Amino acid sequence: MVIFWYKILYFFSFVMFTFFLWVSDFYIFEFSLLELNSMSVSFPLVIDKISLSFSSIMLFISGSVVYFANYYMMGEKYMNRFIVLILLFILSMNFLIFVPNLITLLLGWDGLGIVSFLLVIYYQNSKSLSAGLITILSNRIGDSLLIISIGYMTMVNNWNIFYLESMSGFMIVVLWCIVIAAMTKSAQIPFSAWLPAAMAAPTPVSALVHSSTLVTAGVYMLIRFFDQLGETLMWYILHIGVLTTLMAGMSAIFESDLKKVIALSTLSQLGVMMFSIGLGMKELCIFHLFTHALFKALLFMCAGSMIHSHHHSQDIRKVGMMWYYMPISSCSLNIANLSLCGFPFLSGFYSKDLILESMLENKITILTLILMVLGTLLTTLYSVRLTFFSLIKINNFMPLSSSLEENSNNINPIQMMTLVSIISGPSLYWMMNYEVNEPWLGTVEKFLPFALFLFGVLLMYISQQNFFLKKMKVTYMSSSMWFIAPLSSQPLVKSFFYFSENNIKLIDQGWNEIIGGQGIFKMSNFIFTNFTKIQYNKINIFVVLFFLNIIMMMLFM
Repeated sequence: MVIFWYKILYFFSFVMFTFFLWVSDFYIFEFSLLELNSMSVSFPLVIDKISLSFSSIMLFISGSVVYFANYYMMGEKYMNRFIVLILLFILSMNFLIFVPNLITLLLGWDGLGIVSFLLVIYYQNSKSLSAGLITILSNRIGDSLLIISIGYMTMVNNWNIFYLESMSGFMIVVLWCIVIAAMTKSAQIPFSAWLPAAMAAPTPVSALVHSSTLVTAGVYMLIRFFDQLGETLMWYILHIGVLTTLMAGMSAIFESDLKKVIALSTLSQLGVMMFSIGLGMKELCIFHLFTHALFKALLFMCAGSMIHSHHHSQDIRKVGMMWYYMPISSCSLNIANLSLCGFPFLSGFYSKDLILESMLENKITILTLILMVLGTLLTTLYSVRLTFFSLIKINNFMPLSSSLEENSNNINPIQMMTLVSIISGPSLYWMMNYEVNEPWLGTVEKFLPFALFLFGVLLMYISQQNFFLKKMKVTYMSSSMWFIAPLSSQPLVKSFFYFSENNIKLIDQGWNEIIGGQGIFKMSNFIFTNFTKIQYNKINIFVVLFFLNIIMMMLFM
């Protein structure tokens, strides 16, 4: 079954790529499903270069991941169920890519969240369940906001995103809902805690989720709504992207889990994409989205190969000298890492370097510029750190269980992804025909990205000599993602528990006992009991009460 499906995915990827080369215009195919008075329910499909190229890359990565899963999940009892979940994930993402109708798009949007939850809890233990819950609950926020935006768009009797401009005053509400929903899906601050937690899923799932599907859904949504975004929203997106890039870079430096380091690098690059949208560079954001998807999938597949050969240990401190034991995986890992850093003439260089150069030409504040440069420096730092620990450092901890690199199920998808990751930069730039104004920069600005790369290598070496980074007071803050991870789990849950406990004590077991049903019953019981006692007393009591009544009447008349 696995062999059949990865061939099918490769075939559809080729079909989408063929249509991408053929299509030059923007097409919308709308299938009318229901006409009810002035309201029409339809199923539209948008066909353009962005959707076709994204779908082609996503299907190619999915085919490689399914091919790799045949090696990584070897011996899995429920392999067919795993493949079905992967296919549902791919189907949901295609709904999101091709459908501009918010109601139908919600099927893909919500489908990504539900299937990702099922994949994160695939290994059935308490840790996976906790990670799955924080993943789906974080995404529920975005789902709720998307439903609110659907409700607002009912005013124009159409849920097509191209009708948004006809909403006049309510358009800003819908756009804010869309932007915050995109932030939850792409794990931007303060919704970042779920992304490293989702590493509880099998490594092939991580390769798919963190390259071209779940985490890129929010960025893709903003690309589709780009023309409606105003200056305020773009300013907000710009600064959220900068802070996310910086936070992810600082966290990755102090992380020792191999998959979480790569996940945080994904978060960092998502921040770069958000930053480019905030600067108004939609084309560069799309370009970086595509190149990042390819080399990030390769990075996860190489990491999966290393994890599989080290008794499924993910601690980078326990691996080393991988260039000797696993030369092909090590070479591919190094290529993907250098591409992530933006090393010249690899795929990441063509997109990331253009974003940084355009940033220097744009009019942004000096603080934003410094923070973005620092985030880029940290990207180099954690990438070189990962290369040092996995490839160069002598392994003093764990032996290899078995080196299975000669297995074609392992090597073939890694080699294909390596080749595509190398050539995708110039190829996509040529085929997409991006309308990008080449920035005119001086010699210093032109060499800034490469200087940051070299400085990051130097800084990594200094930190390994235990000079200053290991003694900084920010270690715990950075390792906990600026306290976002702990604040997103226990304190948030405990606050609701404390509120519920006080609510029970003060209201349910407090005032409700006095003025509620119990209090009314006790008061009524007391009154009727006393009346009954009076009625059953002797005649002299009534005589006394009669004379007292006469006396009172005489006094007040």
